[in-house]
Parts: sequence; C-alpha cells; structure tokens
Amino acid sequence: MSKRSLDKVTINLTKARHGLISEDQLIKGFESVLAVLEDAVNDAPRAQSSLAVFFAKVVMEMSFHFLKLGD
Repeated sequence: MSKRSLDKVTINLTKARHGLISEDQLIKGFESVLAVLEDAVNDAPRAQSSLAVFFAKVVMEMSFHFLKLGD
C-alpha cells in the first residue's frame, strides 16, 4: 500500500458513518508507532519524516486534538 493510500484509508475508516476506528483507537495506534520510532529510524532512515507527513494529514483531516497522546 502506498503512503498516500494509507492516510486516506485511515481517515476514511475513522470518519466512516459508524466510525470503524474510534479516536481513542487511532491515538493508541499512533502511540504504539511512536514508541518504536527510534528503533525504526535505524532500519528506515525516512521513517520519521514519512510518519510526520502522515500524522499531519490525519490531524488536519480529522480535526481532533492530540493532547491525549501520551497520557
């Protein structure tokens, strides 16, 4: 799956009529990705910048606050 497709799928699953992925589930998923990001950068040097772009697109589309992230 391309990076562009991933952000669209994530947004659509979260915005779906019945919200197949809740905001809390999305945040927990982001937290788990962030927890291993440092190790991932060793294997994939562009992981950090790719993840930043992905997060930015999702945050802009979803209009919810990431203040919960890391609570």
